[in-house]
Amino acid sequence: MKFTDNEANQITGNRYGALIILWNAPDASETELDEIWEKTENIALDILSRMRKDRKEHRFFINLSQVQLDPVSTLFIDSDYGWRMEFSLDKPINICYNPANWTTV
Repeated sequence: MKFTDNEANQITGNRYGALIILWNAPDASETELDEIWEKTENIALDILSRMRKDRKEHRFFINLSQVQLDPVSTLFIDSDYGWRMEFSLDKPINICYNPANWTTV
């Protein structure tokens, strides 16, 4: 977790994550591959829309301007095709100093 402090008593914890959606298609034609790229991209966008919904319900904050969606394939190994999505989830963190937790030596 990475922390951000805006110096106004608001600390944010930033967690980074990624996911990959892959479709195995060893004998796919070019037309089938185009369909697979589109299907897997739509799955990634569905997941992103759910994350955005959760953000609106204040479960966490996802910064959409930092989401990265890149095509991936393992053409020469497993014939997998799809997308990798990287994202950052931010959440306010309460780390207020409590003197009762500390004793003087």
